Amino acid sequence: MEILVRGKAMGEFSYIKKLGDMLLRVAYHESVHTGQLLDYMSTMRVARPNIWD
Repeated sequence: MEILVRGKAMGEFSYIKKLGDMLLRVAYHESVHTGQLLDYMSTMRVARPNIWD
């Protein structure tokens, strides 16, 4: 299954990606943000949740 993605971040653009590829990209993107948040919490010496198995 392919999906068309449209946006206006830096002008009009569109591209076609397979659904599985987009889902992996979204999951990776969110995991990067989670890591950044945990790093910030560590820097502030705030107790961090143990979210890893």
